Order: sequence, then structure tokens, then C-alpha cells
Amino acid sequence: MTIIFPDDTKATKDDIRDAIGQTVTFILEGAVTPCAVCSGADLYDGINEVSLDAWCATCSGNYWIISDVTSEVTAHVRWRTQDQLNMGQTGLTYEGDCSVTIDIDALTDAQLGAIREVRVDNRKVQPYRMIYRGVPNRDRIKIICREWEKE
Repeated sequence: MTIIFPDDTKATKDDIRDAIGQTVTFILEGAVTPCAVCSGADLYDGINEVSLDAWCATCSGNYWIISDVTSEVTAHVRWRTQDQLNMGQTGLTYEGDCSVTIDIDALTDAQLGAIREVRVDNRKVQPYRMIYRGVPNRDRIKIICREWEKE
């Protein structure tokens, strides 16, 4: 018996996500750049790779600044109930606090690897597992997250 999937399953799933989804903010670790104040004043210690101005208000003497990048994506968000279990091959395991499902093309592989945190419903969650989903082709990513700081 052969199962034939309609050609537009991805478009249908995208339409559903757009209709019931919400905007989720991904905080991505950005590029490392030198401090504008210290580099302009030539205060770089090349041996220790820090600033010669330990009290710089911009970089606090580190010289290097990591500027985070934000990316807003429409996602299907599900929060778990208290102590919700997932029955799998290894037995009962606890699911994450939140699952965020996005389109597979919403973020690049480099961006997926650079996710520091996700902001959902004014809460900060941290991804710990990514599951590629979809039949017959992978068309979405389910990101399982744990809440790690309440606002």
C-alpha cells in the first residue's frame, strides 16, 4: 500500500502556522567586534587581548564586545502542563517547558547553532533539543526549550 501525500502539504502547514502562530524572538550570538572607544584611542593590549583601560564604560576592559542579533519568527508555541510526561522508547521522560515549531527555512543552520535564548510570551527559554519534522520531506523544526529565567 502506497501513501500519496498532496503536493502542497508544506504550504498548508505554513498557512496554519501563520493563522494560529505567534511571534517568537530568537536571540542569536552575534559577531565579536572591538570596542569602538578603546580601538579609537589605541588602547589594545595585543599580548593579553584586552583593553589597557580597565574602567572603559563600553567594554569594561575586555576590549571585545559580542553584539547579539535578534530574529523574529512566526512559530507554533505549546507550553506543557506541570509534570507532563512523554512516553518514548526509553520509557517516561519529561518534556521541555515549551516547544516552538518554526518553518525549516525561517533560520539558517548557522543561526540555529547560534541561538542563545528564545523569548516567548515575555519569558526566556533556552533550547536544548531540535527535532526536524515533516512527511514526506522535512519542512519544520520543533525546538524543545526549558525555562531558565522568569521575568
